[in-house]
Amino acid sequence: MHVPTVKFPASKAISSWKAWLMAWLAGCGLLCSPASAWAGPLLSYELRIAEDEKVVANPNDMMAQMMAAWKTQHELLAARDMPYFQILNTSTEPNALITNFKLSLLNPLNNENFDALSSFVVSPGITYAVVTPADGQGGLRSDMIEINFTGFTPGKFVRFRSDVDCDTGNINMFCDYRTVLTNLSGPYGNSPPGLPPKSQSSVVFSSTVLPFQIPPQPLPDFNAFKPTTTGIGFRSAYSMDSVSPLITGGFIPEPGTWMMLGLLSFAGAFGWGRSRRKMNMK
Repeated sequence: MHVPTVKFPASKAISSWKAWLMAWLAGCGLLCSPASAWAGPLLSYELRIAEDEKVVANPNDMMAQMMAAWKTQHELLAARDMPYFQILNTSTEPNALITNFKLSLLNPLNNENFDALSSFVVSPGITYAVVTPADGQGGLRSDMIEINFTGFTPGKFVRFRSDVDCDTGNINMFCDYRTVLTNLSGPYGNSPPGLPPKSQSSVVFSSTVLPFQIPPQPLPDFNAFKPTTTGIGFRSAYSMDSVSPLITGGFIPEPGTWMMLGLLSFAGAFGWGRSRRKMNMK
């Protein structure tokens, strides 16, 4: 007696294969999407650095940049030795609180470090506690700025200054933050292309799931696209220096969504494998 063999229809096999593949690609694609393409809740922050407080507060204000540059070389040198930093919580997840910020110099053999932090300006409801460097000008210096926060919810900011000093020799000598924290590249820079980053920033969030750290983000090169100097020099009467902010930051999907997408991509891969085994068996 002939027993008919049940065969898995080719069209159904292809449809099943495509469905699982699409699920897997969807999970992987969403996990790797840029912030602008991500529609779900984000944990994100922005870090701005400049030698002038108004430029840090309003980075797109060209008049503020021009007025900040309209100074003597000695004034600019002193300002670049004590730049302003502004951290913004740009998260779209309403419960995402920034609880910790770090800015670290990457080369342990460098000849610079951070002195005291000062001139704090914070949004209402934020409290802060400096971990390093030590409080007070000329105190114990550090290769890392670390600050803990409470109440740092989305839409709020923290702004402060830090003195950049040398480790040895004349430790109070003026340093230019653009050559300490980054490589000064571009047409008017003094760093060749391809150098490794000099510092990195990282932020810890407390969200609806667990505390979650955005991976450390190396600071990008400072693009000197206009004439500038890194020391005391003489300029022509008709020329001026330039001031512009360095802007960086980082983002991740909200941890609960991130884990859901990870499970989605895993389920897609697992289901695809099962469908292939069933096809082979039949």
